[in-house]
Amino acid sequence: MKIAHSLYMQTLSMVLFYLMTLCIIVFICFNAQFGIGWEALLKSPFGDRVDTIADAISSNLQAADRKNWTDVLKNFDKLYGVKFYVFSVQGEQLAGPALALPKALADKVLEFPPGMGPGLGPHGMGPGLGPPGMGPEMGPGMGPPEFSHHGMIGMGQPGLNLEGAPHFQTRLDDHWPPPIPFHHSAPSGFRATFEPGEPGPVIGFQHTNAREIRTFHPHPFMHAQGRFIVHTDNPDTFFVGTKVMLFDTRHFHPIPSFVIADTNNIWQNTLLFDFRFLLFTASLILVLSLLFWWPFVHQIARSVGELTAVTQKIADGKFDARIKGNRQDELGRLGDAVNIMAEKLNEYVFAQKRFLADVSHELFSPLARLHMALELLESCKPEDSSRHFKEINEEIDEMKSLITELLAYAKAGLVQSEKQLVKVDLKPIFEDLISKFSDQMDIKVTLDPVSTVEGDATLLSRSLSNIIRNSIRYAGEAGPLTIQSRREGTDLLVSICDCGPGVPDETLKFLGQPFFRPEFSRNRNSGGFGMGLAIVKSCIEACNGTVMLSNIATGGLSVQIRLKSLV
Repeated sequence: MKIAHSLYMQTLSMVLFYLMTLCIIVFICFNAQFGIGWEALLKSPFGDRVDTIADAISSNLQAADRKNWTDVLKNFDKLYGVKFYVFSVQGEQLAGPALALPKALADKVLEFPPGMGPGLGPHGMGPGLGPPGMGPEMGPGMGPPEFSHHGMIGMGQPGLNLEGAPHFQTRLDDHWPPPIPFHHSAPSGFRATFEPGEPGPVIGFQHTNAREIRTFHPHPFMHAQGRFIVHTDNPDTFFVGTKVMLFDTRHFHPIPSFVIADTNNIWQNTLLFDFRFLLFTASLILVLSLLFWWPFVHQIARSVGELTAVTQKIADGKFDARIKGNRQDELGRLGDAVNIMAEKLNEYVFAQKRFLADVSHELFSPLARLHMALELLESCKPEDSSRHFKEINEEIDEMKSLITELLAYAKAGLVQSEKQLVKVDLKPIFEDLISKFSDQMDIKVTLDPVSTVEGDATLLSRSLSNIIRNSIRYAGEAGPLTIQSRREGTDLLVSICDCGPGVPDETLKFLGQPFFRPEFSRNRNSGGFGMGLAIVKSCIEACNGTVMLSNIATGGLSVQIRLKSLV
């Protein structure tokens, strides 16, 4: 057995093909939803991992002094296998090793025009950067919410009312007193603040009396708008970035910034994917799939292997080989069919061996008598020679008859592969047989109006002639021979019944085998060679028909021939 063609390898190939097909379907659906390319990947839920990492960096930077920000990034460098940088939206590097922004990366970082930041200055930088006349009490107002991952808190800008804005809600710290009503125009004394318990920064305003904080939450898809990926050729590297809001503890305003990761091979780090987890998941799916299918395939392979071994033994002539087991499925039924085939082959081979032995015996007997007659002829007197010559002629005639029947039997077995079966009308055949045997036995015939069958006229005539001859030999004096035919569905059933003594019931199953004769007829005067019914069976089977013999309850033997009817 070639390993490449085994059931195990085929099953493994099908499992791998199935998993690959699922991956292709997921890939197609993913591209249909988010598009193609790295940018689409960042906009998908996979990009949330970048935001999570950026949030963690932002929280750690928020808790550290400004001078230690680069050291904080180094810890994340080791953790994720990349280099991290922090740049403001104006292109100023805030943390990380020195890096000159490549043009493609600078275009991404500096792509936002003045006034888009969350303040009143040109880039939303808070006090002192707003229009003339705005004092330092005017903290950051509402800039585009996509600069923050968690939302903006604004209160205190004159004339600004956020209560009707979408995604607007009020949050209260548990230890603060109840809030006072919100005023469109807030008194002086406001200062910038943030909530240290949050994973990322939040912009807020706190009044000395009223501790109410109002928050604006952006649409969830705004997170994806802040992500980007840039590939540069010199140096050959990938830059992955996302927007965050940082706080300089020396000032009271947020710094809209970008956390940027630098890697020369995006597949060899855990920035976008945890490939170890993905590899573990894929391996687990493959192993579980194999463990799920392995017992089923193993049972099939074991059964097929047993079938192969037994059929090979049968092909080698060991017809006693059998398939063991009690499977109830198709393989079990196949095993039963192989066992039946082996039994039939065993019977067939045994019949052939017995046939050869019977032929040898039947030919040896007349040859022995012929040899004895020749010896007697040599030593006899001339006046006795004519009697010995007569005996020799009788033995020769007997051998001739035997050989003729053997040839008829052999030809009947070969005719199915040599001749094409045609439409045959049985009425002319029975008319010829009646005219031939009517002087030896009373024959009554009742045929169906349509008695045409599929077969060969010569074989059918020979088989019917042998049946009538046997009936005359064993039941000629007992009564009439009755021949009837009738249609049963698509078949024509021909019954030939005599009124003789019949045969012993235990010998019925052997009738039709070559050289088999019931004990009471095994003599040269009353019985032939035992080839008559064997020739009948062979001829009828060559015409795609069947022969069944049975004893009649009132006495006699019934021979029923079933042939395919043709109209």
